[in-house]
Amino acid sequence: MLFDPEEVAAEGQATIDETTKQLTALKNTRDGFILAGDKEDAARSEKEKADREKKAADEKAAAEK
Repeated sequence: MLFDPEEVAAEGQATIDETTKQLTALKNTRDGFILAGDKEDAARSEKEKADREKKAADEKAAAEK
């Protein structure tokens, strides 16, 4: 027999398993980048908030003089 359906099915399943494994790795990498970006955004937002508060305090102090 030239075509062994069981062998082809086994090879196909191995290919599917490896593809699933690689997709999972790619998703994990993507999610890591997203989390890093979220952390950077949060840090930037906190810095901007602190800068705004400092500016408001400075303006208030200047107005009181």
